Formats: sequence, C-alpha cells, structure tokens
Amino acid sequence: MEIFTVVQVTQKEQVSPTTVYQAIYRGDLVPMGRTGNGLRAHYRFTEQNIADWLGGTTAAA
Repeated sequence: MEIFTVVQVTQKEQVSPTTVYQAIYRGDLVPMGRTGNGLRAHYRFTEQNIADWLGGTTAAA
C-alpha cells in the first residue's frame, strides 16, 4: 500500500495545499493517520483516501 503526504497529494491531484487542508478540516478527506497535533500535522493518505475524497467532490459538483 502506497502512502502519500499532503505535498504528494497536491502534486498528484494538481491542487493547492490549502485545498487539501480545507478538505481535511471539513471531513471530506480523511487521513489514515497523522504524526502530530494541530491543523498542519504530517498527515498520511492512502490511494483509497484520495479516491474517496475526489469521488465525493466530483459527485457534489
């Protein structure tokens, strides 16, 4: 299972870091875990986390 960081998600999906953090805050993008406390902690995502997020945002649009 490949694990992605916020930076890797932004590069892979061509979105800004702010977009990713807002999605986390709203609960649209659920990380598999994080390495610290706070909004800008080091989040980790799987391919499935990203697919679920994008599937939800495209369906809502």
